[in-house]
Amino acid sequence: MASIITGCCETLRNVAGCGDQTILKLCFDKLIKEKLSIHDQGEILSALSNVKLDVFGRELFSTFQDTYTDLLQKWNKGETLSNLESSIFKQIGALFTKLADEVTAIEVLQRVLLNKPLIESMEICMQNVEYFLQDVNLTAVSCMLHALRKIQDSRTEIQDDPSLLRLSDPILNCICSSYYY
Repeated sequence: MASIITGCCETLRNVAGCGDQTILKLCFDKLIKEKLSIHDQGEILSALSNVKLDVFGRELFSTFQDTYTDLLQKWNKGETLSNLESSIFKQIGALFTKLADEVTAIEVLQRVLLNKPLIESMEICMQNVEYFLQDVNLTAVSCMLHALRKIQDSRTEIQDDPSLLRLSDPILNCICSSYYY
């Protein structure tokens, strides 16, 4: 398994600039079939830094979304994220910001970024943000909020999405609180 992931990541690094969609899609298909550990996901995220996300495998998006949600839920409970988990959390947040910039398919954005468990976890985080203000992992949440703002600002068809609107009050409460400066 490790050799498949390593090989695919090497391919992603080599092909990213030329944009050969066929090779990228084959690579994504191989990765989707693997059971990806958090370490594997870190390697893949690093390899994806120069890949245009409009050809990105939707199922792989879901894997990262699930990992991000799991890490956010763990963090919301006050559990400490390991260095690797913290790094992955931030990398996925950055990936989602890139996703909001590059992907034009509304259904992909809705499925990945407006997923109910993810939005519920974001809402809990924003309601309890005073506990996390000095935590380095807040960057991952900030990236996600930035991605959500981008898709809401640039895509009128989802501006009034109930999932996005659900975060409005917790964000406003956070901004108006004595903890925000």
